[in-house]
Amino acid sequence: MTVFLAALVLAMIAAPLGCLVVWRRMAYFGDALSHTALLGIALGLMFGLNLKLSTAVICTFFVFLLVWLENQQKLGADTLLGILAHGGLAIGLVLATFLNHADTDESPHHVMETYLFGTLDAVSQTDLLVIVLGAVLIGILLKITWQSLILMTLSADLARAEGVNTLRMQYVMLIMMALIVTLAMQITGVLFITSLLIIPAAAARQISTTPEKMAILATGLAILGVLGGFPLAEITKQALGPVIVTCFIVLFIICLLLSWFFRQKKIRL
Repeated sequence: MTVFLAALVLAMIAAPLGCLVVWRRMAYFGDALSHTALLGIALGLMFGLNLKLSTAVICTFFVFLLVWLENQQKLGADTLLGILAHGGLAIGLVLATFLNHADTDESPHHVMETYLFGTLDAVSQTDLLVIVLGAVLIGILLKITWQSLILMTLSADLARAEGVNTLRMQYVMLIMMALIVTLAMQITGVLFITSLLIIPAAAARQISTTPEKMAILATGLAILGVLGGFPLAEITKQALGPVIVTCFIVLFIICLLLSWFFRQKKIRL
């Protein structure tokens, strides 16, 4: 039940944030951030730190490093993302192979599998409380910055003309994504965190007419994906992350077909 509630909370808060990710075409950044999270996990295990804390620190460092390097204008954003993402993933995997787990009951293989693919039994009451508090924080930030972020999506120049500090909003957006990655890594696994952000939002986009409707629909679809994926993962004894993502894909296909049907119907009328 703890894992189920944690997954629901994550789905509810990741979906509206995912709408901004889709609108701003930042899916690749989400992948890069999730890959970097593995380095945070490896360092946390190596130094005996709380894994959420170590991952949050590494992901936040990644955010500031990326923005700083991007402002140097020596490399394109996509090139920087590729270097930092794959570098973080590679270093994390290398460090993980040298970890000494003699003081724990878990093998390196089990630890890596847990955080790569997600699990049904790794969320404690304390983890749930942290996830809820993190979700509340992201919700407050989204409420405060929603209009500014949408304005930035339409035009950064227009946003600046309206008095929006675009650099600050960029940091806020990226830090919210880093926080989602940190909170969701136990549930979906680092390989599938980006799916939690973009697939429900992409599905909702097919049948939405306003940003607010898209955010609400994306939240509903994300909840449906969790409601369908959780029992399927228990029944099939599969990792939770891939099963939830499979449910998201099914919902996306349904929304795509609905969008096509109603457009065709409208043309006939």
